[in-house]
Amino acid sequence: QAVLVRQRRYDEAIEAVDFLCKKDPNNERAPYFKEVLEGIKRDNERLAELQEKALSRPLAEATSPEAIAETLELAELYLRGGMPGRVRELLRPFVSLSGLPAAACLKVAILLEEAGDSQEAARAMNRIWSLKTVRNNISALDAAVRIYEAVGDAEKLDVLLPLYIKARPNDWQNWLVLASMQAMRGKQDAAAAALEMALKHGGDKAAAA
Repeated sequence: QAVLVRQRRYDEAIEAVDFLCKKDPNNERAPYFKEVLEGIKRDNERLAELQEKALSRPLAEATSPEAIAETLELAELYLRGGMPGRVRELLRPFVSLSGLPAAACLKVAILLEEAGDSQEAARAMNRIWSLKTVRNNISALDAAVRIYEAVGDAEKLDVLLPLYIKARPNDWQNWLVLASMQAMRGKQDAAAAALEMALKHGGDKAAAA
């Protein structure tokens, strides 16, 4: 099956698993393999469809709701397929694209960060980080903190980290980040307090970090 999958002969690979299921009905792994193969086949068919639409779409229509949704879906398929370079190539133009809604801008930032481009992810996040849609949304806050930590933007972390910690006080890793930031500023008492909270919630993991 592995050879057939590499050659994108998904129907034949699925048929091979079906044959295995009939030959050995007690094989509990075969149905799982079939489900995985069917998922890969669906992803690749959808990926090909979205790529064709993206290539034929005029630039003027790039910010239509349908186009944005399809672009983000294509980026997610690239990520699932292990193609982060394609994600970066696809989404970098959207970082400075005017007319991009805040929700889409957030998704662009998250996908770029997951694709290994923290700098462009930060540029996308810069457009929306001060909005309530980010500050009042825990998953958006999590993404913003992660991105700004990666690029070392202490100014924005100063604002966002306390909001995130207030929403998730048990997250010891962000207490550690806060402790480090306070220490670098020479605020030793605040750093010690943040470190104490990190150790309280993270225990040995925080001590070993």
